[in-house]
Amino acid sequence: MKLSKLLFMFSLINLIAVFVCVLLLPDQVAFRFDSNFIINELISKWYNVIIPFLQVVSCFVILAMD
Repeated sequence: MKLSKLLFMFSLINLIAVFVCVLLLPDQVAFRFDSNFIINELISKWYNVIIPFLQVVSCFVILAMD
């Protein structure tokens, strides 16, 4: 139980740090490059929040199961 709470708190801290860093990024972020390092695709900066958000959700599920 104690480790699950610790994991959940670290995940929340990670999510907050990602939000702070995303606010500092430009609106469009390079996503894919070709072999000559030329940008092929740009995405929104908010796509960088998906993985930390899923991490918090999965840690919350683990915490609820304990």
